[in-house]
Amino acid sequence: MKLRFRGDAVRIRLNTKEVRTLTEEGRIGSRTSFGPDSHLVYQVLAAGEIACATFAAGELTLSVPRAEVERWDSSETVTLQHVQEWDGGRLEVILEKDLACLTAHPGKFDPDAYANPLAGKVTCR
Repeated sequence: MKLRFRGDAVRIRLNTKEVRTLTEEGRIGSRTSFGPDSHLVYQVLAAGEIACATFAAGELTLSVPRAEVERWDSSETVTLQHVQEWDGGRLEVILEKDLACLTAHPGKFDPDAYANPLAGKVTCR
């Protein structure tokens, strides 16, 4: 499970096993520690009526309707993208299937990554 922030956007990438866990169990999560008493918990839930993100007490939760997660799991669709707006603010929330890297990074290979549709089509120079 990978978490990335860029401005007013949050992106979570899941490999094949993580998407399967989300679909079957309704939840996938991880935790990053910043010391003994400080950590960030982030999770994706297959729940709710609409996609939304919340952050409270050091915990980021992305909720996506179960039916949408199930369709995503069984399709070729790579990205689920939603915009969450409120008075004076906007957050782009992105859930993606983690594709295999196209460039060689020793030790970074994820055997559970999704096949990259550009594999064999891109030449690195």
